[in-house]
Amino acid sequence: MTPTLRSGFGSQPFSTKNSNPSFGFGSSIREQADKQYLSKDHAKVMPGNNSQGPIYKVTTCLGPQSDSKVESMPLYSFGTEARLPKRDMNAAPGPGAYKIAGSLAKQPLSNKQTAENAVFGNSTRDQQDKVYMEGEGADKAFFGLESPGPGTYVVVGAIGRQKLSTKESAPTFKLGTSQRFNYDFVKRARDTPGAGQYPINGAVGKQPFSTKKTLPAYRFGTATRDNMKKQFISTEHEKSSYGENSPGPVTADLRSSMGKQELSMKKTNPKWGFGKAKRKTIETTDNPGPGAYYA
Repeated sequence: MTPTLRSGFGSQPFSTKNSNPSFGFGSSIREQADKQYLSKDHAKVMPGNNSQGPIYKVTTCLGPQSDSKVESMPLYSFGTEARLPKRDMNAAPGPGAYKIAGSLAKQPLSNKQTAENAVFGNSTRDQQDKVYMEGEGADKAFFGLESPGPGTYVVVGAIGRQKLSTKESAPTFKLGTSQRFNYDFVKRARDTPGAGQYPINGAVGKQPFSTKKTLPAYRFGTATRDNMKKQFISTEHEKSSYGENSPGPVTADLRSSMGKQELSMKKTNPKWGFGKAKRKTIETTDNPGPGAYYA
């Protein structure tokens, strides 16, 4: 059995050690803690804890009061009677009981003047046209009703031959019906050389005519950039390509400056490295470790 450590609080099994007081969390509820008496001052701070609570019947301040020292105030309530009693409909005439005569047309009362009564007519327009009218208004209203309608007369055109001798016959034009291109015209057009049949020599380059001067002709070169770099222009221009023919990186085999030097003019410096030996081995003993003793 593995020995365990004893706590320094509470009861100690060894007589050489003093037992200290042990504290813990209480399990009492708050209501029981409130009933514990501590002092008079503490009891004054907590008034009403031992009272009976809300068990009194509080009377209202309205209506009759049971206490003679309190004045009874008047009490009001909502009425239960119907708002308006049913009225006899036959007692008084309601709306629509009296027949009111209109102010237009014939009046039954002698003290009121009978006004003219106008109505909407129901005759058609054809019947209205047959109504006889006199004077200038009749002539204007029925003007042109008996004249012939459109399309009755044949109207002769103002262009071309005129039937009336009083009118001059103007020249008449019309669209021709002959073919646009006859055979002879097409044949002549076919034998005529068209665009692109004459070779036109350019004004640049060699001229075949002695009357024209041959101008120098230019074109885009086909040389590569590498060939262009080999062309010598000047000494200052050659400085821009300095170092292009030198060996590039990783061409030369660089030697480290640490360790053994192959050239005799260079000093061989000492060289250090990480050791490969094993570390010390931990030796185990039979001595008891922490927690082995029963304190």
